[in-house]
Amino acid sequence: MAVRSGYILCGTPRTGSTLLCSLLGSTGVLGRPESYFREPDEATWAQRLGVPIEGARARNYRGFVGAVSDAARTENGVFGARIMWGSLERVTTDSGGPATRRTSRL
Repeated sequence: MAVRSGYILCGTPRTGSTLLCSLLGSTGVLGRPESYFREPDEATWAQRLGVPIEGARARNYRGFVGAVSDAARTENGVFGARIMWGSLERVTTDSGGPATRRTSRL
């Protein structure tokens, strides 16, 4: 069984994050990092992931986040996504609260 883990690449425009995401994704084992949460692209991503939209937004943002969680994971359970500064407020506010961090100890 794959261990579920992951990362969020945080950045600002023009820092090389697109190249880094491309390189990470090309490994096939480090998640599928994309800008899923970029507000102007939310409806496009929601449609691709089968999440109902209303206007330019996902109708159920928590459902959208769940769909992204599945889509952004590689088969080994690693999640990867990119969030730029301008998208951070929507993700933290509309996703239902702060995520719980899970850690495991050996």
